[in-house]
Amino acid sequence: MTGIEIKLISFQHCPNAAVVRSHLISMNIIFEEIKQDVIPEHSGLRLYSSPTLFKGDKLIFGCEVHNDSLSCTFGIPTRVELQKMLTE
Repeated sequence: MTGIEIKLISFQHCPNAAVVRSHLISMNIIFEEIKQDVIPEHSGLRLYSSPTLFKGDKLIFGCEVHNDSLSCTFGIPTRVELQKMLTE
């Protein structure tokens, strides 16, 4: 367990993940990034769209998918929207 509350789940070269990553960095939020394309195939974290963001156990945005093929999240929040989501 890392103790980091915010987790960004993504796969390499996901353009939407780059936007979310940039928002988090610009807000000085410490986060753990989990790369789906390098974790074991049996990991449950592969069953989320990219990007998916968790705060603790709470899903902030993204969604669970029904297979482990890499999927995209659409409707990426703006920086202001993301900041609001993280403070709720």
